Parts: sequence; structure tokens; C-alpha cells
Amino acid sequence: QTEGRLAGLILRGALGRTAVAVASLMIGIAMMVSLAVMISSFRQTVISWVQQTLKADLWIEPVSKFGSKQTGRLNPQTVAAIRKLPGVAAVDAFYEFPIQYHGNPTHLGIGDFEVLAKHGNLLFMSGESAAQVLARTRLHPSVTVTEAFSTRNHVKQGDTIKLETPSGPEPFKVEAVYYDYSSDLGYIVMPRQWYRQFYHDERISNLAVYLNPNVSPEAVRDEIRQTLGGKSLLHIRSNKELREEVLRIFDRTFAITYALHVIAIAVALLAVMNSLFALVLEARREFGILKYLGAEDRQIGKIVMVKAGLLGLFGNISGLAVGFLLSFLLIYVINKQSFGWTIRFEVPLPFLIQSFLLVMITSIVSGLIPARLAAQTPAPQVIKTE
Repeated sequence: QTEGRLAGLILRGALGRTAVAVASLMIGIAMMVSLAVMISSFRQTVISWVQQTLKADLWIEPVSKFGSKQTGRLNPQTVAAIRKLPGVAAVDAFYEFPIQYHGNPTHLGIGDFEVLAKHGNLLFMSGESAAQVLARTRLHPSVTVTEAFSTRNHVKQGDTIKLETPSGPEPFKVEAVYYDYSSDLGYIVMPRQWYRQFYHDERISNLAVYLNPNVSPEAVRDEIRQTLGGKSLLHIRSNKELREEVLRIFDRTFAITYALHVIAIAVALLAVMNSLFALVLEARREFGILKYLGAEDRQIGKIVMVKAGLLGLFGNISGLAVGFLLSFLLIYVINKQSFGWTIRFEVPLPFLIQSFLLVMITSIVSGLIPARLAAQTPAPQVIKTE
């Protein structure tokens, strides 16, 4: 208790240096916390979206699509053969290609809305089901758009957009806006019936295959390969494999941020150590007098260690507070303006607890060398100088 009170008094007497050390640690922790909360929130949102949206049992695309999205297409005979296989309940044939909308790059996608209405599970911002949206898209030329497209181009449900077709500009009503995290450029998705009418095209680049209950995706995948033989080079992934691939890409994309966490905390802790060294040098007089009055080296070192712990505690608490404020800014302002995505707030509590404890431990450890230096203060020399 005595050592703790003395450590507090010394810190209060050197508020200038103490504030700099705490501020350095606070900034490092705040950056770590804000990035951790943002990444965790984004990851949990993507996981929820994948689980609710990607319902097909098999996902098929031509191998050539990996070289070029525009030239990678599926042969109509291949699609027809897959549809006829036993165990296949439905096939959603999809095609996409890049376009420009009012000078902004985006994607135009074409899908079989009848299949989507029965088997899919797109999450529409209005809360409507795919069946409700499909009922309206049959009545007149219309499209659905992703949230990212809606935000970037200031388009909302009920608006009419004009798209360039081989016959010239054509108006399409936006029947619904749905959540999607596959591209920040956004998608305009058109029912195949309208694409066939206005673009006079039947191209297909992807297949989402829905199977009957109790049918093994692996068995159907093997059957597809046996049926087609060497006629088509296809990349076939199961639902589980696709979900794992999505999360693997996500984690690889944000891997660099974990290195930033380490760098930020390391720099902040160096600031704490430097501050402790400075405080020890400034407090040589106080340490000398304490030793002259009978304080042991162990007690002098304990005072410095308590100071290190207090600096770590103050930096931790203030860093957490500022970090949460920054995370709100990143998720609800910067992310929304930059990508147009809605992300639900998710706190990675286990990570934050571990980080809090780690910072406290490393803060105290950073005081070992300054504590030894303080304990070696020569009392006679200091008192003689005084």
C-alpha cells in the first residue's frame, strides 16, 4: 500500500511525462480495439449472410471463368444435362458481366427468379420474401439491386433506372434492394425473361444447384463429372466448401491488420518504458532519500513496477473508450460511405479481455529495467549532493 501511494504521488508530480505515456498507449490500444471490433463485426455479418443466403447444395462454374469473367461461360448442353440428373431439384442459372451506370462501374447479373423464389433466400432490406418480389418482377421490366449499388448510386426501391441494351436505353423499375457483401461495386440483377427480351442473349456463367432432401452433394458431384466426362471443365464446390472459401478469403484479406495490432501495441509499450526511464531519472532525489530513510531496493523497485502498472491501466481504460468510439465511426460512417454495406455491431469480448490482460502484463514487464535502475540509486551520493 505504501509503495502504491508513493507511485501515485510520483506520477501525479510528473503529469507531463505521464500524460504522454498514457496517450501513446491509449492511441495504440484504441487503434487495436477499433480494428478488432470492425473486423469482428464485419466477419460475423458475412457469416450470417452466407448462412442465410447461400442455400444451394452445389455451385458450378467453368474453369475458364477464373481467367476471364467475360469469356467464362457454360455450354447450354452442359446445363441441360445437369438439370436432368436424378436428385437435382432445381438449377439457378446465373450470368454476370461488368457495366457502367452513370459513369460508375458495377455488375449486371441475370438469374432465374422462379428458382430463387422457391429455393433461395435473399435478404431484402424491405423484409419481403423472394416470392413477393418475384410476383412483381413478372409484371413489367424490373430489376433488383444490392445495397452497395443502392448506396453508391443513390437508388432506392421503387425508382426507375435506365440500362443500355442492344436496342438502346431501356427503363427498369427497382423492385427491391437486398443485402450482399460479394462486391462493393454492387449488382443489378435482372430476371432472365427480361434479359432475353431486351438483350437477346442466353449466356450462363454460374449454376446454383439445389438437390432433393437426403441427396448427397458429393454423390451428385461425382455423377456430374461422370456424365459430362471431358466435355466440360467445371469447378464444382459444395455449400460447405464455398462457405469455408468465403471465410478464408475474408481472413486473408484482413491478415495485415493483425500485424498492425502488434506494431501499435509495441510502439505504445516502448513509450511507456521510455517514460518510466525518464521518471526514474527525474525521481533520483526522491529514491535516494527513501533509501537513506531505510527503504529497501525491493521496495524502490516495487514503486516503479506499480507506476508501470498504473500507466498500463490508465492507457488500457482510455484506449478501450476511444477505441469503441472509433469503431462506431468505422462501421456506421466510413464503411457505409466507402462500401455501402450495413454491418451489425459485434464486440469480440474474448479478444478484448485477452488484449487487456496482455497489455497489463507487458506494461508491468516493461518496468523491470527501470525498476532495477531505480533500485541502484546511490543514496549517499544523492544526499551529499542535496
